[in-house]
Amino acid sequence: MAQNNTSNKKNKVSISLDESVIKTIQELAALDNRKFSPYINLILIDWINNHPILD
Repeated sequence: MAQNNTSNKKNKVSISLDESVIKTIQELAALDNRKFSPYINLILIDWINNHPILD
C-alpha cells in the first residue's frame, strides 16, 4: 500500500492531463492550501489505498 510519507524519495515524471482535470486539481489544491504536485500525490495515494489490487 502507498503511504503519505514526506521522507519518501520523490521521482519526477511527466504526464499529460486534460485541461479540465488540471483546473479542477488546481482548485482543490488551493482549497486545501497545497501545491499542485503534492496534491496529485495525495490523490494518487488515496486512490491506491482505496482500490487494492485483487489477486
